[in-house]
Amino acid sequence: MEVNNIIEQLKYYTEELPDEEFENSDDYKICQYIIQKREDHYINDKIDIGRNDLCYCGSGKKYKKCCINKNNSEELEKLNLIDKFVCKAEWHLKRKEEKKAYELLRIAWFDVQDICKENNIKSIEEYDEKYKGYDCLLNWIQDYEDILAMSDEKSKLYERLELWNTVERIFDLNNEEQLYWKERAIREKANTEFRLENETKATEMIEEYLKEKPDWAWGYIEMSDWYDEDKNSKYYNLEKAKKILSRAEQIKDMEDIEVVYERLEDIYDKLGNKEKSKEYDEKWQKYVHRK
Repeated sequence: MEVNNIIEQLKYYTEELPDEEFENSDDYKICQYIIQKREDHYINDKIDIGRNDLCYCGSGKKYKKCCINKNNSEELEKLNLIDKFVCKAEWHLKRKEEKKAYELLRIAWFDVQDICKENNIKSIEEYDEKYKGYDCLLNWIQDYEDILAMSDEKSKLYERLELWNTVERIFDLNNEEQLYWKERAIREKANTEFRLENETKATEMIEEYLKEKPDWAWGYIEMSDWYDEDKNSKYYNLEKAKKILSRAEQIKDMEDIEVVYERLEDIYDKLGNKEKSKEYDEKWQKYVHRK
C-alpha cells in the first residue's frame, strides 16, 4: 500500500477501534503482547546482526544481500496494523458485525499483498511461518472470503473474484504442495462467476481443470450444486445436477466418491425416487464402512 493508504488505515483504526470492552478483553491483550514481542525481536535482531550473518528475516541469504537497506520500520508498521485489524475484525465477527469486520479484513489483506510481493513469499503457509501474528493468514483469509461469499452484492462478488485472482498471482499454486489452494481457487472463482450469471464461463473453468484431473470429485460436486441449492433460482434443475454427478460416478478411482453418493441420494429423494435414493444410501454406507 502507498503512504496515503497507510494514513487512511491509521485514521480508520483510530476512529473505529476505541472500545472499552474490547480493550479490556483477553483478545486485545494477546494482540498487544504479540505486537510488543515482534517489535522487540526486530530491534534485537537488527542490533546483533553483522553484514555477513544470515539475515534475520529467515530468507537464508546474508544480511548484506538481503534486508540491509530495507525499511524495517515500514514493514513492522504494516505487520502491527494487520494484527490490530484482524484482532478487531474477529471481535466484530463474534458479535455478528460482519460489515465492520469486512472493512478491517479488506485493508489487512492489502497489506499482506504488499509484504508478500516485497519478500517473495510464495505460499500462505510460508507467510504464516515467517510472520507469526495474532491469527494465521490461513484462518482470517477464510473469514474474509466467507463474508464476500455470503453477500449477493455484485461489488462483493467481484471483490471475491479479485481475492482469488490475487491469491493465484502472488502464490505459487502450481506447486504440488499448494494443490488444495489451486483447486479451492478454481471452485470459488467458478462459483462466483455462476452467481454473476456467467454460467458458460463458470462451467468452462471447472471443465478445463477436469481435463487435467478427471477424478476431481469436487469439480463435479461444485457444478451439481449450482442446479440443486436454490429452488427459486432460474437455474434450479435437479435432472441436470443428477447428470453431472452421474458422470463423476463413472470415473474409475474417483476421489471422495462417497460425497458423490451422498449428493445423488439427496437428489433422488428430492425427485421422489425413493428406491434410487435408498440405493445410493446403501452405496454410501458400504463405502464409508469399507474405509
